Amino acid sequence: MFAIISDQSKKTIKLFAAKWSIDILVSINDFKVTGFNQLNQSLPSLSHKVLTERLQDMVKDSMISRTVVERIPLRVIYKLSPKGQAILELCTKLNDFD
Repeated sequence: MFAIISDQSKKTIKLFAAKWSIDILVSINDFKVTGFNQLNQSLPSLSHKVLTERLQDMVKDSMISRTVVERIPLRVIYKLSPKGQAILELCTKLNDFD
């Protein structure tokens, strides 16, 4: 028998499956804490627009955290949340199915 999946879980799975989401999570994990430009440079095939959209979606879904550093110029940093870390751990476990 299958468990019922909540609407929030379905939303997370859709975001998780969206193109570039895993790549963004991996990049943020590699850097531990990163800014937009560093992410943009680490994913050269990803457009500025799509990166912005994915980051907004991932923040909204609590996969990553976004912090504005009050300085001149303003700096925004991204960090994996516990939920984002758990998703990366799931991806690692999926490798065992090969």
